[in-house]
Amino acid sequence: MASSTSKLAFRIVLAVLLLLALFYVGRPLYR
Repeated sequence: MASSTSKLAFRIVLAVLLLLALFYVGRPLYR
């Protein structure tokens, strides 16, 4: 049970980091 929960949390953190990276890359291009 613990492993599946940690895997889910890791996936969420990874998704958030990916979104932040896309925001940082897309912001200069948007201007």
